[in-house]
Amino acid sequence: MEERLWLLVLYVLTYVEWISFYCVVLKEKLTKPTRKRLIVFLLLLTLRIAGIVFWGHRYFMFDIVWIAFCYAHFEMPILRSLKKWLFSFGVISVLESCIDCILRTFSLYITQIEMVCVIECSFVVIVIIWSYYFWIGKRIDKDNFILPKKIWRLLISVLCVIMLMMVYFVFVLKDVPDLKMVKVGSVLILAGGLAICGIIIAVIYYFNGTEKYRLQNEMAEKYNEQQREYFTRLLEKEQDTRRFRHDIINHLIVMQDIAIKEQSKQLDEYIGGLLQDIDSEQHKQFDVGNEVVNTILNYYLLPLKEECNIKVNGYMGEIANVSQKDLCTIISNVIKNAVEAIMNVNKDNRQICVDVHCGEMYMNIKVENTKMEDVVIGENGLPQTSKLDKDNHGIGLINTKSIVEKYNGKYEIKIENQRFITNIYLKI
Repeated sequence: MEERLWLLVLYVLTYVEWISFYCVVLKEKLTKPTRKRLIVFLLLLTLRIAGIVFWGHRYFMFDIVWIAFCYAHFEMPILRSLKKWLFSFGVISVLESCIDCILRTFSLYITQIEMVCVIECSFVVIVIIWSYYFWIGKRIDKDNFILPKKIWRLLISVLCVIMLMMVYFVFVLKDVPDLKMVKVGSVLILAGGLAICGIIIAVIYYFNGTEKYRLQNEMAEKYNEQQREYFTRLLEKEQDTRRFRHDIINHLIVMQDIAIKEQSKQLDEYIGGLLQDIDSEQHKQFDVGNEVVNTILNYYLLPLKEECNIKVNGYMGEIANVSQKDLCTIISNVIKNAVEAIMNVNKDNRQICVDVHCGEMYMNIKVENTKMEDVVIGENGLPQTSKLDKDNHGIGLINTKSIVEKYNGKYEIKIENQRFITNIYLKI
C-alpha cells in the first residue's frame, strides 16, 4: 500500500513536471476546457488512477492521459499533442537521466527506496525548469515553437538518438571500477545533457526568430499590395465622381432649357428619371458607414453581385481607436479569402454574408461564406492554405490575427454546415 501511495505522489509530481515544461519552455497556455474534452480527460484519468491503486502500474496509460490533458486544457489537436509529447518526452528523459546519474554517483539520494529516488529526480527537474524561466524563459517571446513539420520531425529524431546515447553511457558507467572516473563521467554526462537541451532550445528560438522575420517581411509586402488595391479603388471612385460632376452639368443645362420653355411635365419626368438613376446606382454600392470598409467591400464584392448571393448588414461608422491601415488589412484579408473560397463552389450555392456591428467597447466583424474544400486548422489556430506554395501563402491570416491581438481583440474561426465563419472582435 505504501508503494502505491508513493506512486500517486509521483504521478502528481510528474504532472507538475510536464505542465511546467509545457508552460515555461513550449509557452503553451492553460485554458478552461470544454465539457466534452473535460469528460474524456476525466474518464482516462480515472482509469489511470485505478491502474495505480489496484494494480500498482507506474506507467499504465500515462502517455494517453497526458495527451488527453493537452487536448482538454491546452486546446491542442491530437496530432499536435502527440508531436509535442514526443519532443517533451525526449528533453525530460535526457534531463532525468543526467540528474539520476549524478545523484546516484555522488550518493545524494536521501533514501534507497526506488520510488522516492524517482520523486526526488522529478523534483530537481521541476527546479531546473523554473530556474530557466526566471533567468531566461520569461523574456522569451510567447510565439515560439511554431515550427514546420520537417523541423519537428528532425528535432524529435535527434532527441531520440541523444536519449539512447545517454542511457548507454549511464549503463557503461555502472561497470567502471574506478569511482573517481565514474564521478567525472557522471559530471560530463550531466553537463553534456544540459548543454544539449540548451542548444536544442536555443536553435529552436533562433530558427523561430528568423522565421518570424521572414514572415514580417512577407506581411509588409502583403500589406503594401492591399494598400495599392485600396488606393486603386479610391482613384476609380474619384474618376466616377469626376464623371458624375461632368454629367450633372450637362443635365443641369438640359433642365434649364426645359424650364425656360416652361415644359413642367417634361421637367418632372426628366428629374424623376435622373433621381431614379442616382438611386439605382447608390443601391449597387455597399455602405456600412466606414469609408475604408466600404471601399474594400465594393472592390471585392461588387464584381460578384451577379453570380453570388451577397448580403452586407450593419453599421459601424468611423472608428477613431483603430487605424485605417489596420482596418484595411483586416477587412481585405477576410473578404479576399471569402471570395477565393466561393470560387470553388457551385454558382447556385455561392453565398457571402458580412455583418458589422459597433458597440460601446467592441466592434464585431463577421464574415460567413459557403465552401467546397475541407479546411484544416493549423497549430496556430488558423486555417491552413490549400495552395501548393504553402510557404508563401496564408500570411494574410497571420497578419490579421496579430493585428486583432494588438487591439486586445478576439479572432474566432468556425466551420458549420459547409460554411466558413470568421468572427473578429476589436476593442475600441
